[in-house]
Amino acid sequence: MVIDPDIALLLYHLSDSCRETGDLSGAMQQILEAKTVFQKLNDQYYYARCFERIGIIEGLLGRTDKAAAIFEELRLLSEQLCASDPTNPHYKRLLGTAYEKLGDQHSSSGDRVQSLNYFEAMLTVFTDIGNEYPDDEEAANGLAIACSKAGYICRQLGWLQRADGLFNKGLRLFLQLYKRDKGNYSFAHGLAVLCQYLAELHLTMGQIEKALVYAQHFNQLEEILHEALPAMVEYTEAVSISYQYLGNIHLVRSELENARMNYEKHLALQQGIYAIDTNNVDYKNGVAIAFSKLGQVHLLLNGLPKAQYYYQQYHDYEQELCSAVPLNLNFKSELGASYEKIGTIRHLSGESTEAFSAYNNMRLIYHELLDKFPGSLHYSQGLATAYQFIGNLHLENGSLAEARKSYTAFHRLSKYINKESPDDAHYKYGLLIALEKLALVEAARKKDSKALQHLKEALALAEELCKACPENEVYKNSLLFLSELINKHDPRS
Repeated sequence: MVIDPDIALLLYHLSDSCRETGDLSGAMQQILEAKTVFQKLNDQYYYARCFERIGIIEGLLGRTDKAAAIFEELRLLSEQLCASDPTNPHYKRLLGTAYEKLGDQHSSSGDRVQSLNYFEAMLTVFTDIGNEYPDDEEAANGLAIACSKAGYICRQLGWLQRADGLFNKGLRLFLQLYKRDKGNYSFAHGLAVLCQYLAELHLTMGQIEKALVYAQHFNQLEEILHEALPAMVEYTEAVSISYQYLGNIHLVRSELENARMNYEKHLALQQGIYAIDTNNVDYKNGVAIAFSKLGQVHLLLNGLPKAQYYYQQYHDYEQELCSAVPLNLNFKSELGASYEKIGTIRHLSGESTEAFSAYNNMRLIYHELLDKFPGSLHYSQGLATAYQFIGNLHLENGSLAEARKSYTAFHRLSKYINKESPDDAHYKYGLLIALEKLALVEAARKKDSKALQHLKEALALAEELCKACPENEVYKNSLLFLSELINKHDPRS
C-alpha cells in the first residue's frame, strides 16, 4: 500500500461518496484503507476522523453495538488530541462530534439520561469554541444542534421549561446563521427542526395557537428545501412530518377535514419515500405511523370501516418491523400503541373479548419496556393507557373489583407522570381522567364520599388546565362537567 497523504484523503472522500449513494460496503472498504494509511502517516487527527465515518456506516448497516463502540473510541482519541493541544478548535469540534454521536446512540437505545449527559458535554465544547472564536460558523452550528438535541431529550424526560429554553436558544442561533447565508440548506433545515420541536412542545403544553404558528413555519421551510432538492430523501421526509404536525394541531382544534387532508399528504409522501427503499425499516415505520394518524381522524369522522383499515395496516406493519428488528424499542413501543387502536376498533364493534386481548397485549408490551427503563414517562404513559382501557371493559361488564384495580394502577402511573412533568397539559389531563374513572367506580360501589373526593381533585386539575390553556374546549368542557357533577352529589352544595 502506497503511504501517501493525498491518497489517504482521496480514499476518505471516496468513502463519503459511496455512503451518500448507498454503497455502504464500498464506503466501509475505502474508509478502512484510509484509516490504515493515516495511522502509518501518524496523522492522529484524520485517523480519529475515520472512526467517525466508520461508526456512521456501522449504524447505517444496523450494527448499533459496533457503532457505539467505534464512537467511544472516537471520544477517547479526541480527548487525547485535545489534551495534546487544548486550544486547537479542530480537535475540540471532533470531540463535540464524538459526544453528539454517543448521545444519539444512547437516545436510540432508550437511555435518555446518559444521552442528555453527552449532549450537555457537546454543548460545553461548542460553547467554549464559540467563546474563543465568536465568528466561527461551525461552532455556532454545533452549538445550535447541541441545543436542539439536548432540548429534545429534556422534552422526552418531561422537563418542558428547560426544553423550551434550549429550543429557543438553538432557534436564535440557526436564525442568525440562516440570515447570513440563506443558500445554506443545512441552516434552513436546522431552523425548521427547531420550529418542529417548538410546535410539539407548545402543543404538549396546551398552547395551541403558538403550536400552529411554529408548525406553519416548519412546513414552509421544509417545502422550500423539498422544492430546491427534491431528490433529497431527508427533506422529503421532513416535509412529510410537517404535514403530520399540521394535522395534529388541526385535530386538537377539531378541524377534522383539515386534519384529514394534512394526514393524507403525510401518508402519500411517506409511501413515496418507502418505495425508494422497501428494505429500510425506518421508512416502513414512517408509513405505519401515517396509517395510524389517518385511522384516528377517520374514527372521529365516524368512518369506522376506514379507521379499521388504517389501524389494521398500522398494526400489521409494526408486527412485521418487530419481527425484523426485535431489539428496536421504538418499534416495540409502536406495536404496543397499535394494540390500543385494534382494541378500540374491536370495542366499538362489540367484540369485548377481542378488545380485552388487544389491550392486555398492550399492557404486556409497555410493562416489558418499563422493566427495561424504569421511570420512562413515555412507557409509563403507555402502560397507564392500557390499564385505563382494561378498566373501562371491566366496568362495562360490572366487574367493579377488577375495574377498581385497573383504574388504581392507571391513577398511580398518571400521578407519577404528572409529578415528573407538571407542565405537560396532556399528562395533567390524563391524571384528571384517572380520577374521574376512580370516582365512577366508587360511585358504583356506593362509596359516595370517596367518589366526591376524587371528583374534587379532578376539578382542581381542570381549573389548572383552563387557566394554563384558556382556549382549549376539552378542558373547559371537563371543568363544566365536573362542576355540575359535584354540585349534584355534594350535600353541602
